[in-house]
Amino acid sequence: SLTALCPIGTTATGLLPRSVVSEIGSRLCAGLGALHEAGIVHQDMKTDNVLVSRDGRVAITDFGIASALTDPECNLCAGSPISGTPAYMSPEQARGYGRIDTRSDLYAVGVMLFQMFTGRLPFVGESSMAITLARLYEDPCDPRTLRPDLGEGLAAVILRCLRREPAERLQTAAELAAVLEAERPAGPSLRECLASRLP
Repeated sequence: SLTALCPIGTTATGLLPRSVVSEIGSRLCAGLGALHEAGIVHQDMKTDNVLVSRDGRVAITDFGIASALTDPECNLCAGSPISGTPAYMSPEQARGYGRIDTRSDLYAVGVMLFQMFTGRLPFVGESSMAITLARLYEDPCDPRTLRPDLGEGLAAVILRCLRREPAERLQTAAELAAVLEAERPAGPSLRECLASRLP
């Protein structure tokens, strides 16, 4: 899974090249865009649910709590069970009420990008509840404080994905993919990176 390439706690010397993270992100968005166009919200996007093959393909897995956009479960009521993984769920999922749509998945991609670029999660806490509450009331730190070479453009993309209000995020997977491609710095490709890292 993608987690093996970018485990939480990775030190600066072990982080993936910026070009590789940008490529993974744009490929991930291509798959996510196809899901969204089919009217499906994944609702549990995280690095554990993304597979990367040796030839550089990126695949989304585990649709256990995915919902159709027309499904009543996408409209959460107060008291509805909260589904998803706390470290990656959007504020609207964490609140447990309101409408969950494709922009919730894009928030999770923002968390994953933060993790891939910095080796850390944007919100930390001593419990799942603390992490969940942090995203409701706190802003994430600028990822450049953890990876100074990240660049203003990529940092802005990540922070926009992590906006609390869905309307303030990038609105589609295609839009996010296009921005990641435009901001992708020079460097090795995903396939080249995998060839050097895998036995």
